[in-house]
Amino acid sequence: MKKKSIRQFLQYIAVGGTCTTIDIIVLYLLTTLAGVHYLVSASCSFAIGIVLNWSLCSYWVFDYHKVKQQSKEFLCYVFISLFGLILNALLMWFFTEFFNLWFMISKAYSVSITLFYNFFTRKLLLHSK
Repeated sequence: MKKKSIRQFLQYIAVGGTCTTIDIIVLYLLTTLAGVHYLVSASCSFAIGIVLNWSLCSYWVFDYHKVKQQSKEFLCYVFISLFGLILNALLMWFFTEFFNLWFMISKAYSVSITLFYNFFTRKLLLHSK
């Protein structure tokens, strides 16, 4: 990996850590306090994370944008994220239902896996020359 890509990946981890913290807080609050099913809560919290992640990545992580119009770039980001959401939900379901893990532990595993998908897909499709 080039130095720039390593820097971007480390910045992406920082952004992802912030977004994941917010994602997990929203997931926990919706599920435990509001009584929303954990997969619905995960979808809502993930959506909030998408908007925050795009905002922070657009202004701090990636300096090159293939798509010059922000609204179009955001739409592409959302489409990439939708697959990430499906992957995240399937992984959460798998870890929770088949391994009988607490949904918050399942979330940690799911996030760890989707981190790589999200970074490399976004970098390749939206932020590389």
